Amino acid sequence: MLHEKSRRLVTAGIIAASLISATPPAHAAPAGRSSTGPEVGHIQSDPPDRLRASHITGNRINITFVDGSTNENYFFVDYRVRNGDWHGLWQAPTQSKKSMGLQYSIYQSVSRNTIYCYRAGTLQWKGFRLIKSVTGTYCATPAAPSKPANSRLTNIGSTSVNIKFDRSSKWEWGYYLWAKRAGANSPWEYKGSLVVQTTKETYTMTANGLRPNRYYTFMVEPYNHFGRGPASDQVSATTASR
Repeated sequence: MLHEKSRRLVTAGIIAASLISATPPAHAAPAGRSSTGPEVGHIQSDPPDRLRASHITGNRINITFVDGSTNENYFFVDYRVRNGDWHGLWQAPTQSKKSMGLQYSIYQSVSRNTIYCYRAGTLQWKGFRLIKSVTGTYCATPAAPSKPANSRLTNIGSTSVNIKFDRSSKWEWGYYLWAKRAGANSPWEYKGSLVVQTTKETYTMTANGLRPNRYYTFMVEPYNHFGRGPASDQVSATTASR
């Protein structure tokens, strides 16, 4: 009996490791859950709740989550640098199979001035299969990003304008683009966002849906999971006539 139990534990570890190391799609959803798809009639375990990751020091991150189900067999945590490949960080059998709400906390040593992202999940046995449920991605950023620099306009057309700017020097995850018509009381209009895939020194965004021969002001605003940083300097131009 003991031999059979040991065999099942070893098999579980091998299968779990192979599932965890699998690379997901390049763009993970910012929220929600995913799974391998349970069989009809199977009660699937929910992924963990309240996944968080925060810097304790410049090179150490604390990852926490709360048990969101009662029928999982294993928990796991994966990490990646920005939008890179996922890597397994931590795996352990569940410690609370009868009550939800138990908080788990682990630590990772990291490189300084680098954005690390995390996801947590559950593994559940269904016969000889492991069913996987995964949280959305949460990225650890110790502060809001810094201000983008040297914003300027290019390719000024009748209905679109490009804004070019130098990246924030720290912690940017992406940028929002805003535009408004001339006049102090004109509202800012959202014109799109850019998620940074690979850091570059200069980025370009395009504001579409403008009207010909109108005076507009533009700015870009950096953001990350911590919050929004200071917007770039405002730049203005008149769109071309048709």
